Amino acid sequence: MAICLLAISAEISQYHEKVEVRNIIENKEFQQVQGCISNYESRKPKAGTLIESFSIEGVEFYFSNHDAGPYFHGGLHNDNFFKNGRCVSIDYILDGNKNKILKIVKLTTA
Repeated sequence: MAICLLAISAEISQYHEKVEVRNIIENKEFQQVQGCISNYESRKPKAGTLIESFSIEGVEFYFSNHDAGPYFHGGLHNDNFFKNGRCVSIDYILDGNKNKILKIVKLTTA
């Protein structure tokens, strides 16, 4: 019974997070930064953990492959997309003291 209640609680929480993100997008309550990635770092503090960080125009981002939720996290990619000099556009929100990525798009160079 307790496991069932825990599963239902987790589903409700995930649904609430998805609705919250949808409202942020619909109401345009996010920020956008465009520029080229700098200060990219990839760290593996322990086996199975990857933490990535970078900045764009002074806006800092960091995430790990263990992050979860409706925002972008390291578990959503397994390639070398992030690298210094790659130019991107990122839609994000500030959640507490962490910038959380809603959308990331590689910019084409002219």
